[in-house]
Amino acid sequence: MDLDVWPSIPQGLRRRFQASVSVYDAVWITLTAMLGILAIASMEQALGIKIAMGSLTDIMMGGFLIVVGNGLGKLRPNTLVGIRTPWTKASVRVWDQTHRASGPIFILAGAVLMAVGFGMFGTNKTHHTCLTVVFLLAVFSWGLSWLLWRKEQSPG
Repeated sequence: MDLDVWPSIPQGLRRRFQASVSVYDAVWITLTAMLGILAIASMEQALGIKIAMGSLTDIMMGGFLIVVGNGLGKLRPNTLVGIRTPWTKASVRVWDQTHRASGPIFILAGAVLMAVGFGMFGTNKTHHTCLTVVFLLAVFSWGLSWLLWRKEQSPG
């Protein structure tokens, strides 16, 4: 992606964005594909074709979390995407540690969510699973960034 078309973007911000452009691309492509699939599934459902929307949503969200988790460790500090807590924004070290530790957790959560969507746990009641997983990931990432920041701030 060429940022020279936007001369008002500061040079430091450009470098940080360019360092993470492959992650941005993967996330945006995945998100666009997910929205396209959901639109098609919604149209099919409106036409009377039976679609398990809850399972489909869990499967796609799981795939999205896997893509995001794979890219988290590669993200450089920026103002656009990532685990952007006050503590990750205050310290590059906290940013790196939080993102590298959260990546595998996101991948695991995505795999579990996909397994739930495919019915591998013997349940078809998935309407709260996706929200629960995303909430737990947010709490984990938020708490981890705070703990890492506190550890960095403590003397000794």
